[in-house]
Amino acid sequence: MHSKAIIVGKPNNFDLKRSLKSAQFVRIAMAFATRSGWNFIREELSTDGPVVDIVVGLSGWITEPRLLQEWYDLSIKRLRGFRVSVSPMRPIFHPKVVLVTEESGSKFAIVGSGNLTQGGQQENVECGAYICDEQAIAELEIWFAELSRLVLKKEIIESYRKDHNEARRLRARQALSKSGVQTQLKGAQTTDNWKSPHWDELRFMNDFKKFMKSADAIAGLESRVERAKAIRKALRMPRFNFDKSDWQEFYAIREFGAIRLTYQDIPNEMTKLRGMFRALIVKPLELETLESAFAIDGKRHIRGVGTNLISKVLTVHDRHWWPLFNRRVIATFGHYGYKAHWGAESYLRFAQDIRNCLASTDEVDFWALDVFCEYKSR
Repeated sequence: MHSKAIIVGKPNNFDLKRSLKSAQFVRIAMAFATRSGWNFIREELSTDGPVVDIVVGLSGWITEPRLLQEWYDLSIKRLRGFRVSVSPMRPIFHPKVVLVTEESGSKFAIVGSGNLTQGGQQENVECGAYICDEQAIAELEIWFAELSRLVLKKEIIESYRKDHNEARRLRARQALSKSGVQTQLKGAQTTDNWKSPHWDELRFMNDFKKFMKSADAIAGLESRVERAKAIRKALRMPRFNFDKSDWQEFYAIREFGAIRLTYQDIPNEMTKLRGMFRALIVKPLELETLESAFAIDGKRHIRGVGTNLISKVLTVHDRHWWPLFNRRVIATFGHYGYKAHWGAESYLRFAQDIRNCLASTDEVDFWALDVFCEYKSR
């Protein structure tokens, strides 16, 4: 591995490739994988050597479809000797674990930070731990066996390939906005000038987890579940074939943020409104599409339909991907030093930041977050 990567606790003269090649069984759980990362161990695992069982994540569209195709072909060629499964998209699948049963029957695991990518295996600053304790290995084996997974099929690859291509287009557009950040970070090469994150994520998570165990949190979340059903019914989601009376009913639901009644009567905009909502629930949602609804001069924008209303519909549509965004959310995160801003690009960035933050919980749940924000804003 690269000199900036380390595996702590490994035996003297340890060689991962040699261990993989001579192993009986190799089990891999990886959040992301690319062909450049697979190349690092392809020779050792693609031949008629060890029995291989891989579980890979697809969240974030980082795992490459062409690698999935290569693995699928290997699974057909080697039958039971090479098995590949994909993890469901929710909750986010984020482990980096390699479990090896050697020819002698002894076992070890490497648990670390590096994905099965070129960066994770050869270029990034990564850290892993070598584990051979029998009890720890047994726990890891049980954990691996109980992972939620779907056996890789052609249909999954083709569906994922389409989403992956769309996501690449979106990332390419967003990359332009990061060039200034890259310039600012050029000097951040050592711990001498490393700065702490721009908000107190640890304190937020401690408060959030503590509150979600309370009776108020449980009752609030139960209320969100029921009112989300009411919103779906009122807007006739996901087709959004609602009429004027349905729209009035939606406006009366105060959960997920109360909407000002100023613009509740927009009968002349109903067709445009339905089309806007249909466009916003298409995956992946591109920045351009979101901006067309958020921006005053956007082709999908409707007077009175702002970020708070749009995010209300989005979070009801997918509670694990889209957060509510209104003044009480901004105030809550401002309390922890996160400066959230209005606008499509800021909303996408906020959604990704908090998604990553909540990934440490059992499940990313933005309805629970709304309950917490309501509590903190009192």
